Amino acid sequence: MLDLAARLLQNGAPFRKIKLDQAFKIVLRGEREALKRLFEKLGFAIGKHHWTVERWLSEVARFSQHPYFEGVEFSKDEIAKMTLLLYPVFGATKKSPTNPVIFKALGSNKSSREAAVKTFHAIFENNNKNLRRSYYDSPLIQKLYPFFLDLMTYDCVFTKAEPKADVYHSYRQVTKLCETKLVPRPEWFKLLFPTH
Repeated sequence: MLDLAARLLQNGAPFRKIKLDQAFKIVLRGEREALKRLFEKLGFAIGKHHWTVERWLSEVARFSQHPYFEGVEFSKDEIAKMTLLLYPVFGATKKSPTNPVIFKALGSNKSSREAAVKTFHAIFENNNKNLRRSYYDSPLIQKLYPFFLDLMTYDCVFTKAEPKADVYHSYRQVTKLCETKLVPRPEWFKLLFPTH
């Protein structure tokens, strides 16, 4: 890890404009990928592409009761939010609204449901300071985050390629923001992108 950090600095990571949204997009997707990999590893993903939304909700509810999450209880709306994390197809797109079954399961009123869709679906495409705060402060992520710290590997975050040198300082800023205002990063992330 340290040699990758040195290589990033050496390969021209001159201080450039901080691209927090770009860096956080990769980090957030890494957290989601870690959860997906756990879902698959524990055997809950077999045939998932053919499931109905009701089956998804049922399987995610079973997943949330797995001994891996011993001592943690998830509410029905948290199960729906976790379903959005695991299978983002149910979220709104430019061409279609959020799946109505998922939308109804996300909360007791329309405004809380819309906020949940932004927090647990739209954030992966277009994040900002308020959405990140809402995401990391949510009870669901507070419950899942200790598991994310163990599950989120370098390969979960950087699935397609190594981090680019021009975004190196942005990742360092992510480390700093997370450590001071949001949630801690895994040790490998802090080693690769130190705050100082």
